[in-house]
Amino acid sequence: AWGCVRGWAEALTPPLSQREREPVGGEGRVMGGWANRHTPLKPFPLSPIGAEGFTRVRGRSSILSIVDRFVARALRNMHNRRIQLTRERELHMVELGVNIDHVATLREARKGDMPDLIAAAKICELAGAHQITVHLRQDRRHIQDRDVELLSQVLRMRLNLEMAAVDEIIAVAHRLRPHTVCLVPENRQEVTTEGGLDVAGQRDHLKKVVEGMHEHDIKVSMFIDPEIKQVEASAAVGADYVELHTGAYANAVPLDLLHEINRIAEAATCALQSGLVFNAGHGLTVQNLPAIAAIPTLNEVNIGHSIISRAVFIGLDAAVKEILQVLNCYAK
Repeated sequence: AWGCVRGWAEALTPPLSQREREPVGGEGRVMGGWANRHTPLKPFPLSPIGAEGFTRVRGRSSILSIVDRFVARALRNMHNRRIQLTRERELHMVELGVNIDHVATLREARKGDMPDLIAAAKICELAGAHQITVHLRQDRRHIQDRDVELLSQVLRMRLNLEMAAVDEIIAVAHRLRPHTVCLVPENRQEVTTEGGLDVAGQRDHLKKVVEGMHEHDIKVSMFIDPEIKQVEASAAVGADYVELHTGAYANAVPLDLLHEINRIAEAATCALQSGLVFNAGHGLTVQNLPAIAAIPTLNEVNIGHSIISRAVFIGLDAAVKEILQVLNCYAK
């Protein structure tokens, strides 16, 4: 492309004698004062442009000089962008999954169609979230089957389906094939998920569930308490990820915070040694997220209630970006 542009410019630019050709460089003193108003562009090291400097023809810029200047700037911008992308690849940012269950909770309060769950998911996507998480409960108190179907069709990012390991929901997952399913405990009387899944106590059943998901190209995460035995059991049944329950940390009094952080860090180390990817979630906010984000092996956090609550006051887009700003500070 550069050859074509330069050839076109050379064709339109009349030949110049050496006497007529005045390089702009050094002190930049040129007839007409053009170089006094414009700082000469420094030679770009990755291109042949600028080796001879820019030229003027008796007070009039040559077409070739204008093209040189334009293309040199474009190549420099490309070079700087390449450096930026290289640095981003070298640093791993903790990814954000946004749980939008409580958008559906508000909608189901009136059994209507507002707020629009799909619109909420797309706002999160445009704000920079890496994943949308929804929990299809057996009692269908918020997310409905139709929601999961639509999300699987319109999202350009990952869909993470939280679910109990029961036949009804397993069949939905096999049919819709989200990127990931996160197996969680479920109690019809609970307000929210109250603890981690007891993987160690139901290895045989969960191993069959995991195998079935893998047959449908679905990755599996186990939502567990930060306990070594649960991490080891998750590895034993063939899970791909563990999502460590951070509720105890989020609700801890100041004297217990260090203990809870150490529990999570030790479980995260065990996950790494067991070949599992370490995620975290439950009760995380802008205020308490940094201590979790600082754990070196953390891959992803899933946050819902905090983001939706903040969205009431500052908007969903801003609430998502607020969390992403914290995670950016802990790129590894």
